[in-house]
Amino acid sequence: MAGRWLILPLFCSAALAEEMPLPTDRTAILSREGVTYFVEGRQTIGWGTTVTVQRGQKIVGRPDSVLVVEGTLQIRGVAGSEVILEDLRIEPGEKFDEIRIDTALFLGGHLKTGGKPVAGRIIVENTDLGTGVPFEVAMTGGAVDFLNSTFMDPVRIRGVPPEGKRCTLKLNLNGCFYNSMARRKESQRNAHSGFEKGLFLTGVPEVLVRNCRMAGDRTEFVDCEKLTFDGNRVNVGEILFRQAEPGRFKDTKLQKSDIYTTKVVFEAPAGKGRDQVPVDKCWFGGLTKKEEIAEKVIRDGNDDPECGVVVVFRKILDRPLDLAGKTN
Repeated sequence: MAGRWLILPLFCSAALAEEMPLPTDRTAILSREGVTYFVEGRQTIGWGTTVTVQRGQKIVGRPDSVLVVEGTLQIRGVAGSEVILEDLRIEPGEKFDEIRIDTALFLGGHLKTGGKPVAGRIIVENTDLGTGVPFEVAMTGGAVDFLNSTFMDPVRIRGVPPEGKRCTLKLNLNGCFYNSMARRKESQRNAHSGFEKGLFLTGVPEVLVRNCRMAGDRTEFVDCEKLTFDGNRVNVGEILFRQAEPGRFKDTKLQKSDIYTTKVVFEAPAGKGRDQVPVDKCWFGGLTKKEEIAEKVIRDGNDDPECGVVVVFRKILDRPLDLAGKTN
């Protein structure tokens, strides 16, 4: 009996050492695998501070907790030893340096801005944001990069001009058809991957969407002044391209994409002339004649005389390109 009582406290001490508060008041590189860090209450990574969480670790958000990032948060997992983010609510500060999430799995929580728009850089790479993990930000400037990641909830990004200035936000969404089958429960596996419940961009001055998959009921690009839509697989109920002012579609390009959607809508108020949006090297579910595609898929100024934008077809493909992964 005496031997047992000596061993038990030592065992409990070792177990408790594996769970500790996430250090946010100093620059830290957390490298010991198997440790769980927790966030309790409202904690802030201050400007000039960098917290790096490496492979095989876990961060848990306690109820009503928020991790505010004013400095830098780096999540750096590796394939097979991802960083698990459980119920972690991340909020960028009004002016923050960088939030970089690489090879991680979100289970609950969110990445959202608070009451004011923010400026900084967000990078999400090789990462799954699971069901119930929204990504919703309003930004005056900086950049958002999505690379090789999956978003199971709607993604909403809004550009907001600072007072008396232009919004300078840039978006690079690339290769988001990633499907980490090995890291999903059987019930979560999905053939589409990428943006599962839609992508909603408003007022972002410069956008590149390349080699991504889109599913869900709806996707919207509203007042995106410079938009390159290239190499995507579109399988949504409706995709909308809208400008609130005439003459602002001149820097919109749609190319090399597989369009499974049967409702692609272009909207703008009429001006002195009509904007023309080039659609080049796209596949439309097997339709190959311009007139048939215009009738069955496209809604533009040819359908509404008060609409100030029309599609101009260039080359139409007779088979899908599969640039956003092979056809399922």
